[in-house]
Amino acid sequence: MTVRTRLVLLIVFSSPLVPAQQKQPAPQTPRQALIEMIHGGEPAIKKHLTIEIQQMIHDLIDVRTAAS
Repeated sequence: MTVRTRLVLLIVFSSPLVPAQQKQPAPQTPRQALIEMIHGGEPAIKKHLTIEIQQMIHDLIDVRTAAS
């Protein structure tokens, strides 16, 4: 078998696999994120905060706890 024939066979037999790939879900809109944060409690809020903001909140809680 020639290289060209092998290439054609590879393309023909692997083409059914392409549509089988899962689509990425649509990204969450800001409105959806806000609704999730309001109704989801602390875990949902933390999910949407950056690491830096989470660390700042944690530091503020530590300072208030130490001051008490």
